[in-house]
Amino acid sequence: MGHEERVRVSSELERDRAGLVDRIVAEVYAEVPAYRALHGSQLAEVRAITGWLVTRSMELWVRDTARLPPEDVERLRGIGRARAADGRSIGAVVRAHRVGSAAMVRILREQAGDRLDAADVFALSELWLASIDQISESLTTGHAEAAEQLDADRERARRALLDDLLIGRQASQGAIRDRARTLGTAPPDPAVLVVAEPARDPAERGRALAEGVTVSVGLSCWPRPRPPARTRW
Repeated sequence: MGHEERVRVSSELERDRAGLVDRIVAEVYAEVPAYRALHGSQLAEVRAITGWLVTRSMELWVRDTARLPPEDVERLRGIGRARAADGRSIGAVVRAHRVGSAAMVRILREQAGDRLDAADVFALSELWLASIDQISESLTTGHAEAAEQLDADRERARRALLDDLLIGRQASQGAIRDRARTLGTAPPDPAVLVVAEPARDPAERGRALAEGVTVSVGLSCWPRPRPPARTRW
């Protein structure tokens, strides 16, 4: 085929990029169940990423380049980080890219198969094998980085919520429910504050308080409210 014919085929595909994206996204929805629950803005993002990868793949094929450049790798890591932030499984994301890549190969075969020679097919195969490996690795790396950061941030936020509950700051029922929902937790209702410290005699307890003692603090609940137990001192 040669360089000029690859340019011609690439231009033909680019002119109907919207149709290409429709077909690829339809196959992803059919093969990856997690993508069927996406809403409007997420669907628009999936279409934008698909369109970018279609155009980028054709550009690399025309230039006879088999690997994505560093800026594309970083963009894919960013996509992986975004998927961690919106809670999408990295397995589903990677599978969606593989399904989309296979769909693109079939479309190219349908529209230009009779014009491809062996060199073109081998070049396209090498590009797809190398790039899908890079795509999977980059998405997974970005997803893992963001998930680790989100876990650390969530733990800090949970500690901050407990601190606020202890001192009564931002402790209205509505505020607590909203913050708990964001953090993926459900405060007990009714709640009981439990503070534990090592048993000490009065003298040791006073000295420990003066020095600062580590205590365990937590919230607990029973299935139903109970009256306080009587304690004999």
